[in-house]
Amino acid sequence: MHHAHCANAAGFCYVNDIVLAIVKLLEVYERVLYVDIDYHHGDAVEEAFYSCPRVVTLSIHSAPSKSNAVSFPGTGAIYDIGPEGTPAKGHAVNLPMKPGLSDEMFLYALRTTLKTLVQRFR
Repeated sequence: MHHAHCANAAGFCYVNDIVLAIVKLLEVYERVLYVDIDYHHGDAVEEAFYSCPRVVTLSIHSAPSKSNAVSFPGTGAIYDIGPEGTPAKGHAVNLPMKPGLSDEMFLYALRTTLKTLVQRFR
């Protein structure tokens, strides 16, 4: 799943089926928007397409903190947006959320961010 990297397994993930699916989708479609709403940041999916202007990754995950020991992998800061000075800048979107987020706040963040991304990425 979303923690398996190209050269190594991580987070109990051995094969990144999501990356493989996106690669196949890119054979047919010009662009792909990947939405990850797991508790953990989708680090390996973001890494795989970090420099690719054809893929936008949106990860809504728990914010890493000293008091939040289960914030594996500890990545996905809001300022991780893609490589500076490339067409892929802004194509990595991370929304780290504090533990205890209400359903209403989660849905608000998801809806408003998706609306903006879809409009911008068309």
